[in-house]
Amino acid sequence: MKKKRELRVTLEYKANSKTESVEIPSHYRYPHEDLAKGIRVLNLGNWLKNNTNSQPQAKERKAYHACYWVFTPDDLKGLIGTRTGEQLVEPEEVASFLDDHQVHVYGLFSYSASYRDQLGEAWRIPKNRKALHYPSLRVATDGMISSWAREIALTHRGFNVDRTWLLYSMRGIEPDLGRKDFPPKVHDFLRISEEVIANRVAEQSQPFLRVSPPRTAPTPSGYVAPSVKAHLRRQDLLSPKALPGFEEITLQTRPQSEQDVIALYSELVGLGAFRHLQPAFYSGFDFYDSYFEYAPSLTNASVREKLTGIDDVDVRDKEGVAEFKLTADTILADVVAGIKQWTDMKFMVCWDVGKDKSSGGNEVTFTECDEAIERRYHGVTHLARLQSGGDHTIFVVSLSDFLRTMMTEE
Repeated sequence: MKKKRELRVTLEYKANSKTESVEIPSHYRYPHEDLAKGIRVLNLGNWLKNNTNSQPQAKERKAYHACYWVFTPDDLKGLIGTRTGEQLVEPEEVASFLDDHQVHVYGLFSYSASYRDQLGEAWRIPKNRKALHYPSLRVATDGMISSWAREIALTHRGFNVDRTWLLYSMRGIEPDLGRKDFPPKVHDFLRISEEVIANRVAEQSQPFLRVSPPRTAPTPSGYVAPSVKAHLRRQDLLSPKALPGFEEITLQTRPQSEQDVIALYSELVGLGAFRHLQPAFYSGFDFYDSYFEYAPSLTNASVREKLTGIDDVDVRDKEGVAEFKLTADTILADVVAGIKQWTDMKFMVCWDVGKDKSSGGNEVTFTECDEAIERRYHGVTHLARLQSGGDHTIFVVSLSDFLRTMMTEE
């Protein structure tokens, strides 16, 4: 005989020097439940099951604020197909994982930019408790919802990321209690399946969802219209615009953001100046921005002459994590905050190095490269070291220094 007891949960939070208490339900609430009056949500999975090969009637088109779908193990097998991962390396292993753990996935999607905010208001969630109602990926094991949550990883970001909720339910796996210590196969299955599930829910929801109205929020402080920003930026032109032996650089203005640095570096890769430091991907939502592979045989002769590295690099050093920064010294804030691990990073690309900086009992320093052996990679301009980072060095490419060096007459 099992005895169940009601669990009461009270949150205390501070705002404007005042402490307030809010009682919240102790059970998990799906984002289609307990909504404000007038918000319509469609059980998309049921509709598709009961209306095979049919189109929604006129009264159902663009009539809903959100759609949700609960995928069964059999649904997921058909959706995932032959996709595999690093732990689940065969389609049969993926299918066994689905059956062994009776995996079900709940997915909800909305076009509305304000849906999550209305959800928070209807549930009376304090503004500083976004994790309780914001779009995310979460996991339930044996009925317990983990306190761990993360953003959904989509190769195409768009607004799908911040308007999609996914909840995975699995049996026979010990709850992680927020420690992020789910077994590797769980994380592998999330990587295999999350994008295809999010995409399917968004695609099938399209005919039913209301078009999101224009945002009514006030203009953010400091906002500058794109045309005005472009005019102002054109007063600060990129210089030099052309390097000897290369075509003219297309980017018009001097970098003033991390995205500008990525754009300039990508163009220099395309022109051939950095063909030897090859980016495998760029990411705006992973922990790290990119991953480079060093191919010294592709190094441009002019780069090889003016910023000489070595060709005979240990195979373990031929690739690694790359970070992009407007100024390299801002990496210290990420390290101190624990957002990034110093020893995980091998390369950094920036516009300017900035200066040696101390924060949180740690210090980052930069030195220019004088010898090929210390530069190691052709085109590197500086070495970065962290006081608490031991012998680990990050190889820095300062694009402003690189351009100046390439223009210098020997």
